[in-house]
Amino acid sequence: MNGLNKRQRTFAEAYAIPGTECYGNATKSAIKAGYKESRAEVTGCELVRNSKIQEYVKGVEQKLFDKQIMSGKEVLYRLTRTARGETVEIEPVVTKQGTYKINPTTGRHNLVYDEDVELIEKPPKISDQNKALELLGKHHKLFTDVQDMNVNGVVTFNDDIN
Repeated sequence: MNGLNKRQRTFAEAYAIPGTECYGNATKSAIKAGYKESRAEVTGCELVRNSKIQEYVKGVEQKLFDKQIMSGKEVLYRLTRTARGETVEIEPVVTKQGTYKINPTTGRHNLVYDEDVELIEKPPKISDQNKALELLGKHHKLFTDVQDMNVNGVVTFNDDIN
């Protein structure tokens, strides 16, 4: 496989994965991997220096970064959905409703507003759709003014300056 035992792989994964409590902490990663707590600091330090573990950690980090980076197909897919108006934006809308209530201390009528927040789904703006169309057009080279001037055959130049 990669020359690491199960505890070493567990250590390397705990050490390399962002968002976990062990990320970047060799001692906590060693404890999580099942090494003795009394020797976790020393063991963690030794494991971090191990070249096979360093290589495995780099591989784990690379896989994580590759997963997180959007592919070209995904970019085109999302631009296409925006251009077609298939996506939605969530926008909060606040509505106020006023009612008259009697103030118990003064006995007068007071206007009291109740605010309600509602989340509504809106289609993308025309400007966002146009921008998505523009980016898709540029990707597919629809707006280039370069003309293909390939000539098949023999080209002859006539000198008629005499």
